This record gives sequence, C-alpha cells and structure tokens, in this order.
Amino acid sequence: MMRNYALTFLAVTSRLLVPLLLVQIPFGGAESGSIGEVATSMIPVGQTLGWIINLIVVESIIRRHRLSRLWQRA
Repeated sequence: MMRNYALTFLAVTSRLLVPLLLVQIPFGGAESGSIGEVATSMIPVGQTLGWIINLIVVESIIRRHRLSRLWQRA
C-alpha cells in the first residue's frame, strides 16, 4: 500500500521537481525562443525522477521498519 501511495504521489513530487530542474535554463545559455522547448522537455525527466525518489523513500521506510522489528525480536 505504501508503494502504491508513493507512485500516486508522483503528481505532487513532479510538480516540485520540474521547477527545480528549470533553474538550469539561465546557466545553460538557452535562447529566449527555446526556453519553452526546454521546459517541456523537463516534464518527463521530472516525472521519472519523481517515481525514483518516491520509491527510494518508501523502500527505506519499509526496510527500516522491518529491521527494527527484527531487533525487537532478538
């Protein structure tokens, strides 16, 4: 269930990541006409990174919880 929630939370994470990825535009030397193209090309990158980040966070929480339960039994 936690993994499902993490994948569903992709919409929020990607909307946070895409503007952070667009910070590179002033430093990348993009021309004023191509900024829109760069912004549109960053959306799939932000979505992919959103999945990866969300799943890494959830997997670390799950593994930490399992590990603490093992230590409590011992």
